[in-house]
Formats: sequence, C-alpha cells, structure tokens
Amino acid sequence: MAAAANGASAAPESGLLTSLRPAPRRADFLLAPVDICVITFSSDDTPENDHYELIFRCLESIVAHTDPRKYRLHIGCNNLSSRAMCLVKEFCDERGATTRIGRPRPDAAGRPVFPKYPLMRSLYRSTRAPWVVWFDDDTYAIESDWLEALEEAINRHPNAGQFGKKAATPMANPPLGWIETAGWYNPAVAQEHIELADGTVRVVLDYVVGGFYAISRKAIGRCSIPDERLFHNGGDWTTGLALKHQGFGIVQHAYGIAINRAPRRGIHQDRWSPPEEAARRQERRIEEDRLLFETALPAHKKR
Repeated sequence: MAAAANGASAAPESGLLTSLRPAPRRADFLLAPVDICVITFSSDDTPENDHYELIFRCLESIVAHTDPRKYRLHIGCNNLSSRAMCLVKEFCDERGATTRIGRPRPDAAGRPVFPKYPLMRSLYRSTRAPWVVWFDDDTYAIESDWLEALEEAINRHPNAGQFGKKAATPMANPPLGWIETAGWYNPAVAQEHIELADGTVRVVLDYVVGGFYAISRKAIGRCSIPDERLFHNGGDWTTGLALKHQGFGIVQHAYGIAINRAPRRGIHQDRWSPPEEAARRQERRIEEDRLLFETALPAHKKR
C-alpha cells in the first residue's frame, strides 16, 4: 500500500473499488489537515464474526480515496480479533495511524461488554485538528474528492458545527430530566413538535446519522460530545440536540461516502432517496462488494 511519489494516495495494490476512477487531486488546502477517527469492532474471534472485511474495506477506502497530506488517522479498537488487530497494526505501521483500545465495561447484568462512547471519547482526546471526521467501520469512501468536497461545504457554512446525512426522529417521551441536566442545555431553545395522524404529539429531534460525519472541535468542546453519561446508545440524537441548544447548525453533506453498509450486520437503506435512485445505488454497492470480496481481500491476504 505504497503512496504515490507526488504525495497523492495511489490506488492500493489490493485493487479495492477498482471500478471507480480516482478524481484529480487539487493542490489547494481549504482547511488544515483533519483528524479522521474510525471505530472498529469484532463480535468474537471467529472468521464469521470478526468483521475483518468491513474493517479492511473502511480503512483501505480512506487510504485509497484521500490525499495523505490532508488527514491524520486514528483507529479505535473494540474487542478486535487477532486477525483484525494485525490488520490495524499494518495500517499503523504503514500509514502512521494511532490507536486507542476499548476496555470492557460491565453491563446491567454484570457481563463484560465493549461500549461505543467511552472509546469515542478516548479517540476524540487524541485529536487536535479544528475538524474531526468520524467513520464507523461499516462506512467507507467511494469518491476520491470526498474530503475536498467536505472542505468546500465547511467553508460555505461557517456557523455549522456538524456535517453528514441528516435524519429526524419523532419521539413520544424524550428523557426531559436527562436533557435538562446536561451541561449544554439551554432553556431558551424551543423544541419542535409534530402532531401525527392519530392525534398524538411527538417531539422532533434533528440529527446526523452516526456512521459518518464531520464535527468541529469547537462544537465538541462546547457540547461535551459525546456526553459523559452515554454508554452505547443515544449518541446521534443527543449530539443533534446539544448542537441545537448551543447554536450550532447541522448541514446535509455526505458526498462520496457509503454509510452503514454492512454485509453481515444488516444493510441500512439510505434515507430521503427516491426508490429508483436507491435501487441504482444498491446495485452499484453490490458490485463494489463483489469486487472487494473477490479481488481485494484475496490479494491483500497473499501479501
């Protein structure tokens, strides 16, 4: 996985996503280099559940489609199998990535689990750039100018705190006690409500899907993201609420990124897409997965 001599990231030897032609690199730098954080997870140490293919696809796509001068890579490891851990170590050795290791925590029944948000907080503490870009390991880059497009979006929206795929959830009984005791809570902020067809009223929560987003360091600090009280769930909508209470906008932007595409964790359908567009995108991704599993992984394992 050697980098090109001109400083741009060459297509990996493994041939990942070879059906996509890399876009020309631009020499201008609209932002300082970003910190890219990737959280990785294995269910157990068996080949069926170590999610090696997902982790490989995510990390290799970032390397293949991102100018190496424009980012620093940080990898969080939650209960990784030995095979997946060797893969992460390779990216650390060859790409200068840093790692953070998740530690087991007891759940309500006392069983050891590896929650997302303690490791996320550890990853955030390792970053220093004005903007942090987050990838779950079932998300991956598919266009070689995704970061340049993100830079341009950030410059067009100077008051925004987060960019990603927006979503909205009508919630019947939001945890008001939890919200009102948060450090970011602002009682002057009005919450939007919606009345459903059956006459029930819901609170509308706007947020960015957690599989991929860019968030400013200023927003992370002012809103204490992710909230120290979070364990494994609730981070998406609580982040959106915190940003709203602290006056940060969230902007729809996920160009060049395939979000929450997990062959074995369940395929997540894209939101807000016409059926015909979603079908075309699905066909494209099936072909990408075929290329990955039939070409990239065997080539990678032989090295």
